[in-house]
Amino acid sequence: MTRWGKSFVLSCCLFMAAEAASRNCWAQAQDKGQDKAPVQEASAVQPANESGAKRVSGDAAKPRVQPAIERESWREHDNSLGPHLLKDLASDQKEIWASPFHLRMVDADWLVPLGLATGAMLGTDTEVSKHLSISESRQGEFKTFSDFGIASMAGAAGGLYLWGHMTHDDHKRETGLLAGEAAANSLAVTYAFKYGFGRERPLEDNYQGRFGQGGDSFPSEHAAAAWSIASVVAHEYPGPLTQILAYGLASAVSASRVNAKQHFPSDVLIGSAIGWFTGWQTYRKHHDPELGGDAWETYKESRDEGPGRPTTSSKGSPYMELDSWIYPALERLGALGYIQSEFLGLRPWTRIECAHLIEEAGDQMEAEGESDSR
Repeated sequence: MTRWGKSFVLSCCLFMAAEAASRNCWAQAQDKGQDKAPVQEASAVQPANESGAKRVSGDAAKPRVQPAIERESWREHDNSLGPHLLKDLASDQKEIWASPFHLRMVDADWLVPLGLATGAMLGTDTEVSKHLSISESRQGEFKTFSDFGIASMAGAAGGLYLWGHMTHDDHKRETGLLAGEAAANSLAVTYAFKYGFGRERPLEDNYQGRFGQGGDSFPSEHAAAAWSIASVVAHEYPGPLTQILAYGLASAVSASRVNAKQHFPSDVLIGSAIGWFTGWQTYRKHHDPELGGDAWETYKESRDEGPGRPTTSSKGSPYMELDSWIYPALERLGALGYIQSEFLGLRPWTRIECAHLIEEAGDQMEAEGESDSR
């Protein structure tokens, strides 16, 4: 099989995986569209009656998880090719470079391990690369695989866009466009770092990998582009087959760059991290949750145990202050008949309980609206 034939086969595999997952994701999107109810922001109301009292309404007691991507003020995104993409890319780059100023203490949970792993790899890059006993012919094969691997991923993204355009499938079209946009964002960041750090490639100067020598080894652009595309596709179509193919191919491309002695392990690690981050940033900013796909939370959001989220720890829900505005507001809803399960004598209420009561009121308003329309 020719080299282009291998690239075509890899692209077709991603196509088939996306098509296999699209029906399931579309069904999930339809379910979300049919189950919309008012949900208050976590800062306003907070979580369930932990006093042991029984609730009157059983269905109202079930919190609905609101995906993080839907809690954001999502902007309408034009999923078509045109000059507006340049404006989007410029806006993306502005947010990417400003992101370090938005880090929180909770982000140390992943930043510290990443920093330690990078430091360990920087200290062992030379020895690891020297001891990769691979012939020049094998190095060429790995290099070819990485080149055509990334070409197949880019081809799959472009093919999804064209496929969605021809079949009027907005989800496929968005997937292809966001994958390409994420790859462009990752490459912009990667090349800025490349020429800023100027690291030598492994085969230069006997694997010394010195910085500031005018090289372009750190970080790996292949790894960055592969992981940015893979992360977008895997979240647009979160089926196991799509995720295995997307992340598996991105991992293979990254490992091939090390085996081909085109990059040190630390180059690939940071390149992969850049690709993952730019994929996350692009998806969060431009993804339309009504088309389907998976919610992509920040690390802080994944640790949040606010209203509408299942709690995983044994911590009790904090209580609302007795002078909070939430009590008269909920009493008013109860007086109007929208809440049937409030217990006025069991104050203070917990944050979870307040969230449940608001959801109950929303369900009741929605039911009355449907009956009036009939």
